[in-house]
Amino acid sequence: MIGTPIHLASYIITLDKEKKYEIKPYVEKRSDDANGYLWVLCTKIAEALRTSKIEVYRKLIREYGIYQTLEIKTNASNTFIKGWEHNGLGWVCDIETQNEDKTTLFAYYGSSVYNKRAMGVLIDHIVEEAKGLGIETKTPNEIANLKSQWKEKGGR
Repeated sequence: MIGTPIHLASYIITLDKEKKYEIKPYVEKRSDDANGYLWVLCTKIAEALRTSKIEVYRKLIREYGIYQTLEIKTNASNTFIKGWEHNGLGWVCDIETQNEDKTTLFAYYGSSVYNKRAMGVLIDHIVEEAKGLGIETKTPNEIANLKSQWKEKGGR
């Protein structure tokens, strides 16, 4: 009952009357989609290289991801970079050239907005990197299935 303390295995939980709750068994997150598998491999590669999975992911985005080359006023570059990178972990911005007046940036998009083709490129490259480090990967058929089921945001 909402608003009534419930005894669960020696714990007392008081529920907020204004919210709805669902209690269900915990299920370990699986890597049965392309993005999940990408992160599984980023984690395994990071462990092998003794770095972070985020650094592995950003390196992958920089090497194989989609980006725009932009020229903006130098006095606006820091604000733009902070705003761009606020979109997510893969939204990376690198300064290519800079002078007093203008800055040229490489603005990389995070994989959350990738279409099937672009996500497929990322998956293919991270699988190859994992194999090169002796990390076991899914079979080619399993990988093809993951890539084919990639759900694109915005119906693209």
